[in-house]
Amino acid sequence: MTTRTIRAACLAALGGIALAGHAQQTTAPETAQPQSTTPPSTPVVEVIGTSPVPGLGVDKDMVPGNVQTVNEKLIDQLKPFNLNSLLEESVGSVSVSNFQGNPFQPDVNYRGFTASPLLGTPQGLSVYMDNVRMNQPFGDVVSWDLIPMNAISRVDVIPGSNPLYGLNTLGGAIALRTKDGFLDPGGYVEGSGGSWGRWNTWAELGGNNGRIGGYVNVNYFQESGWRDFSPTKVGQFFGKGSLRTKDTDLDLSLSYIRSNMTGNGGTPVNLLQQDYSSVFTVPDQTENESILLNLAGTHWFDDKNQIGGGVYYRKVNTTTTNGDVFDDFPDTDFDGASPTAFNPGTGTPFSPTEGYAPTGVFNNTSTSQQVAGASLQYTHLSATNRVTVGLTYDYSKVDYTQTVQLAWLNDNRQTQLPPEPFPNFFNGVATANTISGQYSTGSAFFTDTWSVVPAVHLTVSGRYNYTRVTTNISHNLNAEELTDYDGTDDFQTTSETFTYEQFNPAAGVTWNVKPNVTTYANYSQGSRVPSPIELGCANPNAPCTIPSALTGDPFLPEVIARTGELGARGILNGQMGWSVAVFRTNTYNDILFVSSPTNPQQGYFTNTGKTRRQGLELGFSGQVGALSWQSSYTFLDATFQSTSQLVNPANSSSDANGVYTVTPGDRMPGLPQNLFKLNVSYQVTPAWSIGGLLFAQSWQYVRGNENNLDQSGVVSAGDGLYNANTGTAPGFAVVNLRTRYNFQNGLSLFAEIDNIFNRKYYSAGSLNVNPFVAGAGGVQTANQFNYNSSGWQNATFYTPGAPIGGWVGISYAFGGKKSATASD
Repeated sequence: MTTRTIRAACLAALGGIALAGHAQQTTAPETAQPQSTTPPSTPVVEVIGTSPVPGLGVDKDMVPGNVQTVNEKLIDQLKPFNLNSLLEESVGSVSVSNFQGNPFQPDVNYRGFTASPLLGTPQGLSVYMDNVRMNQPFGDVVSWDLIPMNAISRVDVIPGSNPLYGLNTLGGAIALRTKDGFLDPGGYVEGSGGSWGRWNTWAELGGNNGRIGGYVNVNYFQESGWRDFSPTKVGQFFGKGSLRTKDTDLDLSLSYIRSNMTGNGGTPVNLLQQDYSSVFTVPDQTENESILLNLAGTHWFDDKNQIGGGVYYRKVNTTTTNGDVFDDFPDTDFDGASPTAFNPGTGTPFSPTEGYAPTGVFNNTSTSQQVAGASLQYTHLSATNRVTVGLTYDYSKVDYTQTVQLAWLNDNRQTQLPPEPFPNFFNGVATANTISGQYSTGSAFFTDTWSVVPAVHLTVSGRYNYTRVTTNISHNLNAEELTDYDGTDDFQTTSETFTYEQFNPAAGVTWNVKPNVTTYANYSQGSRVPSPIELGCANPNAPCTIPSALTGDPFLPEVIARTGELGARGILNGQMGWSVAVFRTNTYNDILFVSSPTNPQQGYFTNTGKTRRQGLELGFSGQVGALSWQSSYTFLDATFQSTSQLVNPANSSSDANGVYTVTPGDRMPGLPQNLFKLNVSYQVTPAWSIGGLLFAQSWQYVRGNENNLDQSGVVSAGDGLYNANTGTAPGFAVVNLRTRYNFQNGLSLFAEIDNIFNRKYYSAGSLNVNPFVAGAGGVQTANQFNYNSSGWQNATFYTPGAPIGGWVGISYAFGGKKSATASD
């Protein structure tokens, strides 16, 4: 037997498990490829990584958690252009709330926890790509455009609060493995286009000589967008060089990505009823540039001892340009003036003063983040145990600047600078806030898997984290303060340092009741440290407009999550898989961004006590002849478990200060209780395949209605405005269809139609104030700013889901690369 065959046999004999679902897939465990060199008589074991450090994996069937894997065949079948689309279509318990309205900028929700690109969103999922943490240090956000989807060969979604995956793993982890020249030889070129001016072109090439391998992937995506003023461009490059010897695997990868995305967010429901493609205010633009360099590898000293680790460097530069409503307009002399006296096109004098009215504001930001880290892990195998110990260290530096400038909203709700200066206001660009921060975490972890008897496996794990957060914050002014601003910066700088220490344990057990049935149970604890932006905006007496107005603020405790899970899985008739799981996660000191009583358009981060996510997961998949399917159902009960005071005057139940009370049992917003997915594929002929996806979810409460009591048709005491709110977003079901035909020479033609029934639906919603409504006497139209704030309305802002769209494409595979089919 070869050395790798012995290692694979040891691994299978141990049947080692990753406790509490600690099943992150990294490059190194798979690049060791024990099964690729195993003789045909040796069973093939699907390997899952035990931590986000290169090293040994474990048999997925022995993991005590409902780990869901998306393999390369399914990725090729679905052909998603970004990772969030793949997760939404193929992973149970995942829903998407697209508050920005951009295909690359949604919130991805899993078991009630979120990974989001938006600052201010409570983050509860960790994301790793080839052992590199993709959560950015400034707010723990995840930019989906900065993950090269076409270079991903496998995705593992790990449930629970697994401590081995480090900070921010409150409800789960998403682990990505990229392609390489050994596992993905050959070439592939693809181009597609269709609705909304969407074009997606990408190519890959991989190969090896048995010892050295290389892989390159390039991708370019662009679209005009189906909503008004919503273009997007994303360019991605990924390359990897690999070395394989008898005892050592090394991978050096480089990723470079640039994007320019427009995410125009939610629109008041009355505007959507007039024009489903309308947006609220324009622009809302984000530009990202990212570079990631990663070196990872493993080395076997002998058949029982292995060491693995890696080093990486990542830099992300982000700029945003946001045109918003000027929140302080009701406090200006322009409020209440007759709109007929104001002609923006000619600059007709506007009573009671002359000039243009400041109805809008530009909020612009620039953020630079640099992150570097190193990891080391040692594993020892014995007859009944596998012991792993490891160390990780990550350091990041953040520099952030936010500027504001008063502007004017035209009849198309576009924010622009007026031809003439605003009277009695500062008309230039003012630096509102700057922040520089350092964020470092050192961790030590261990895991011991013990095969008590051949059918029972017990794992105990733990991780100790020491985190230090330092911020240097300079605050000058908000947009509302520009009336008295003279253009002279008078920054008040505050420096503060906070430290956090936490040990998180976990334990899990699996029992193979019989060859095709496994039961399991686990308990795990994870934590999240407040990020620099949360610590910089945690003072209720100094609220801020995210992502602006940072100040020196109080200490926020670390968020703690504890998860318990019970489940079973098996195989029927050798070809149909099933799974059932029940779970509960309690979180303590959850961090939310809440509005300020003194200015509802501003707010601060605060701990809100205890929350709970619990539910049931069912899965069923299989194949009968030419028909194959994957289906999942999730019931999620996500509730607040502590009494807290939140602020949003647009909530009809708020008091005169805009405050409303959340009580234990109130459902958390943005999370539907019921999710159902069905993926079906049918191989009509060996060359022709067709497939379809049904995605359905039930209704949900919208943000701002955390107490579940908002209702329409009344006047809110919080701001005295009429409520046109619904307080909820209705449920929906969407059906997508796809087909592909493969010619024998490697050429393929394919087509896809999304939302084939053209269903109008809303993926996200929130309560806010709409100033674009009819005023007294019906003078205003819905597209015009109402210069009398007493005629504004509280409204539900929805982000509409995309209507029916179709695309066709052509691909060519060569050099041994196989063309995908809908049934792969």
